[in-house]
Amino acid sequence: MKGSVKVGTFAGIGVYLHFTFLLLLGLLAWIEYARTGSLLAALSSLGFLAALFFCLVLHEFGHALTAAKFKIGTKDITLLPIGGIARLERMPDKPWQEFLVAIMGPMVNVVIAAAIVGGMSAIYSWQEVRALVLPLNLMSGHFWLDLARVNILLVLFNMLPAFPMDGGRVLRAVLAMIFPYEKATAWAAVMGKAMAVFFFLEVLGFSTIPFVNGSGNPILALIAIFIWFGAGSEARYTMMKSRLKDIPVSRAMVTNFRTLSPRDTIEWAAELAAHGLQQDFPVADEGRVVGMLYQQDLALGAHRGDAYLKVADVMRKDVPSVVSSDQLEDVFARLLSSGYPIIPVTNRDLLVGLLPLERLTRVPPSGGKDVFRRSGQPATQE
Repeated sequence: MKGSVKVGTFAGIGVYLHFTFLLLLGLLAWIEYARTGSLLAALSSLGFLAALFFCLVLHEFGHALTAAKFKIGTKDITLLPIGGIARLERMPDKPWQEFLVAIMGPMVNVVIAAAIVGGMSAIYSWQEVRALVLPLNLMSGHFWLDLARVNILLVLFNMLPAFPMDGGRVLRAVLAMIFPYEKATAWAAVMGKAMAVFFFLEVLGFSTIPFVNGSGNPILALIAIFIWFGAGSEARYTMMKSRLKDIPVSRAMVTNFRTLSPRDTIEWAAELAAHGLQQDFPVADEGRVVGMLYQQDLALGAHRGDAYLKVADVMRKDVPSVVSSDQLEDVFARLLSSGYPIIPVTNRDLLVGLLPLERLTRVPPSGGKDVFRRSGQPATQE
């Protein structure tokens, strides 16, 4: 994710801190110092946040390592102020697999909280421990007590039955065991949006949720916005995958395009772009894809003013490719997460076409055999 700093690699998965998370750390430390006037208090606050960071990482690895059991890789884990994101290569194929992947994150926090509370129960009576840990919304300044509270809150927050929370995926997985996947997603999305509305009403001063006083609470308003758009995004994504079902890449790819050689000059590429309908070019050497030259790369190369600058010097070499026999339903997530507007299509390692993202997003609800024009028609002429 852009704007993130890598802090390490564990189990082959890169862990990143988004710059907004770093800003939050600094802000909270400054607030604590301004409140107490003590540098030690500020450092203690940072120590607690580091422990919280570790719990969030463990939470995300709960998802990632469970997904690995089903042969699903994790690209990376990024921590944001609102929590962590484990970017799986794909979603599990079966509802029970999605259920396990979704629930194992919160279960990690359950184990952490239980371990802390269990350790405290060796010192205090159960009634004393319960009185110390509750209420959850108050911080005591005691490191272990507060860490237990935060982990319990993380479980409650993540298990809200709304996308993109883990609870929303758990709900969808349970519903999908009984109903079609698309219908299960739609119902889970409706539940999420309803919850967002309840939270908004709570922020506006209408008491809709028992034991919650969110009147004027900006954090609750932020959560409501997050849930509303997350639910809509998940529903749209699932609907799109459903529309692409049983359609091979070969029926959607563009086959009328110009190819560049890595030895061509940027000046030549700019001339092709200026006189043609194509703005993004596959770069191939003896028919094999070696990169892509996108419009923004071409513009940056041309801006350098070097008439002899080669395509190989500015092209993207890490662009993923798909095989013409792949199913669009399977490659859609890869194309979306790649961040590229168009990717090459190969057959027996040779370039045979291009797959534009915008072409997939225009699939009509009916799906079927004639959702795309003939592959020989360039996408730019549609």
